[in-house]
Amino acid sequence: MTENDSLWLQKSINLSDPLDVSIESNRSSNKGGMNASELDAIAFRPPSRLSDGLRQGRAGSSARLSSIANAMGGFNPFEVDELKGKLAQLNREKLRWEDSARDLERSKTELQQARDDYKALEEYTHTIKVSADEAGIRAERDAKLRQEAESKLLEAMRGASKEQLALKSQIDEVKKAHSHKLFELKETLEQEKDAERTRADQERDEIVREYDAKVVQLERRIEELTAKVAASEVAVANAKETFQQREKELQQQVSQAQMELSAARTAASNNIKQMQDRMDTLTRTHNESMESIKNTSSEQLYLARGCTSPVKRRRTCRTTSSSVCLPWRRNTMHSRTMAFRTKSELQTSQSAMKQLRMSNEAALVHAAELHAKELDHARSDLLSLEATLSGVQKSLAESQSEQRTTYARLTSEQTTARDLAEKLASQNAEITIIEDKLRAAMADIEARDVELDEIAEVMQRMNNERDTTVRGYSEDLVEIRARCDKLEGDLSTARLNLSNERKAHLATDGTYRRTIADLREQLTHASSSNVSVHTEDLEAQQHLRVLCEELAQRVRSLEAEKDNLQEELNRNASQPKRPRTGLAEVVPNVAAGISREPSMKKHRIEPTERVFAVSGFEGQELKALKQAIESLPYASLVECRSNAPLPASVTHLVASGQLTVKLLSASVKGCWVVSKSFVESSATVGEWNDEASCGGFRHTTLPLSGKSIYFTPAFKSSKHFGTAKLLVDQGGAIPTNSENGADFVLSVASETPKFLSARSWETFVNEIYPVQA
Repeated sequence: MTENDSLWLQKSINLSDPLDVSIESNRSSNKGGMNASELDAIAFRPPSRLSDGLRQGRAGSSARLSSIANAMGGFNPFEVDELKGKLAQLNREKLRWEDSARDLERSKTELQQARDDYKALEEYTHTIKVSADEAGIRAERDAKLRQEAESKLLEAMRGASKEQLALKSQIDEVKKAHSHKLFELKETLEQEKDAERTRADQERDEIVREYDAKVVQLERRIEELTAKVAASEVAVANAKETFQQREKELQQQVSQAQMELSAARTAASNNIKQMQDRMDTLTRTHNESMESIKNTSSEQLYLARGCTSPVKRRRTCRTTSSSVCLPWRRNTMHSRTMAFRTKSELQTSQSAMKQLRMSNEAALVHAAELHAKELDHARSDLLSLEATLSGVQKSLAESQSEQRTTYARLTSEQTTARDLAEKLASQNAEITIIEDKLRAAMADIEARDVELDEIAEVMQRMNNERDTTVRGYSEDLVEIRARCDKLEGDLSTARLNLSNERKAHLATDGTYRRTIADLREQLTHASSSNVSVHTEDLEAQQHLRVLCEELAQRVRSLEAEKDNLQEELNRNASQPKRPRTGLAEVVPNVAAGISREPSMKKHRIEPTERVFAVSGFEGQELKALKQAIESLPYASLVECRSNAPLPASVTHLVASGQLTVKLLSASVKGCWVVSKSFVESSATVGEWNDEASCGGFRHTTLPLSGKSIYFTPAFKSSKHFGTAKLLVDQGGAIPTNSENGADFVLSVASETPKFLSARSWETFVNEIYPVQA
């Protein structure tokens, strides 16, 4: 689809047919000629209805003549031949008149196109003139504004230059005064500073020398004292280390003695416990033995008392003593041995305890003596250290007293130095005040300099703005002049084109007028011939009526004769039949001629007219196609612009393969869509080939005729809506306001699943023109 076709679609132009098709058949009964207005009306009307009227009149007359000829059965053949010749002549004149009317229609369409082009050129020239006038007015306005701005800039520059000169003179005067004052102040300050600096430097040198000497002496004394203190500190540290070592050793020895004592105590306690246990066992055994002895003695006494005679006593004593004293003796011996043993063990343990006690006491005494010796030695060391420390402290006190005296001297000297410093500070304050004044003056000078710089920048900016405005005005003037030159060139070319168009229009108008005059002459001749034919037709009709009346009378007489003959035949039924006479033969023929329908004359089959339009060809290809189409018979080429709709009379479209709006509208209207090769092959043969055999395409049934189509809101806002609406209008489709019952629903690709009969633009185009490269 080309850009021009898309523009045409966006405009959606619907041109009306310039020719009026509604016309009635002009069968007038006036025998005279027609006036000029009627001839003009006939000249600008298409020949359809008039040719139909003529055709009906000729058909009626030929039917009547044929019926008369059939009825007459060979009567008046010369009149019938004359009538046939007149009808053939009328048909030929009718064909000529139709050709001339067709040429007139073409010339009228071309004239209308030329008028439209002329109007478009006039509008274009008018717009160019208006734009040129507006550009001239703008240029004059800009020139006036530029002159006013230049005058204002010059005035502002003059005032600024004057102000700048005045400010420069004032600044120069202020600079001179400030420079003179600064020079005087600098001289006085330098003199005062030099005198004060010399005095202060001398005093400071003397004080510093005295301070240096005293500081050197104090440093020497402090170094000596620090050396002594360091030596005493080292000795004290060594004494403390030895004392600590001795304390640690004594503590270790004491701890070992305590350990030994605790071990001896534990061993003694264990031995004592063992001895006590043994003593308990011995006491128990001794008590037991003593009880057993007591028991035996009591038994012996009892036995002794019970025996009266001494012999019995002896015997009993012997027996009892022998029976009782044996175990008692054994027990007493055992207890004695055990008691002896325990006594010996007690003695040994007591002696061991004594020895342990003696050894422990001796070790403790020895440890106490050693500890006392160490303590005495440590005390003597501490006393010596205290003596050295007291000497060091005395020397430190002396050095501190000397330092105090020196500090007192230094403070007095510092007070004097502070007084000098305060004097110097006051002098420095005065100097700073003077320097502040100088800085303020310099700041004022710098501020004035900044103001001068700002004024210079403003002046430079104004000069730059003036230069830019001048450049802009000059560029605008150059551009406006270029536009004016271009517009003048366009005007000259438009004038040349207009003059050429006028010349061509005058030439074509002359040819059109000549053709119109010729056609009018032909129409007058045809109308006169038509009137003469009509008069002849009326005369023929009257003659036929007379003949018909005569024939009717003859038929009546023949019928009467027939009835009479029939009666005679009925009477003479027994007689053989006779052959019919010539009258009997004439009557059936006449009756048959009267009752029979009039036979229609065969019309000539005329070749169809091919009206071509071209899409997608330009330059030499278009010229070659025009020549090829015009060289072939019964063909014409309609020049249809890209921004105009396809005329209704077009039957064939020569397409270049591009999918254009002309191609879609031709396929919708049922036109043949052929290629360039079809025209070229037909031109080589000299006659038109068959379109279908040469690859042409045409819908047998129109794809959009009578179909209802619904446009979705999204499709209405798309770029294809104008094209689709135009195709719907030209294809005879009916747009609806709802998708229910619509044959086609034109929608965007994203909306196609929502509707049953939805078609996107691509599918719609494929259905209209399925033959695509």
